[in-house]
Amino acid sequence: MPSTKELTLTAAELSFVYHYGRETAVKERGPAIAWLTDHDLPGRAMTAFQYWGERNDDDFISKSLFEPLPPFEAPWTSREEFVARVHEIMEIYPDLKEWRSAQP
Repeated sequence: MPSTKELTLTAAELSFVYHYGRETAVKERGPAIAWLTDHDLPGRAMTAFQYWGERNDDDFISKSLFEPLPPFEAPWTSREEFVARVHEIMEIYPDLKEWRSAQP
């Protein structure tokens, strides 16, 4: 099982997560929400990425809400690639799996 030190988000993934955080905070559809919608993914699909960000980036909230956003990038070429990456992150955080299985 990889540790958090072995799994890092790519610059494109971080950019996407920051954009998604800003879009949801200001309640405006932007490129991140549009990408998720276009790939038939609910917003809760971002939970694993946000969880990783909160635990590995001391400025995660500030970067998502207040700092200038980096250029938007969609780091995954398909829904399947996105889902596979979510599963990679969930492997290092067993509590995410427990939370997910407890959902109705």
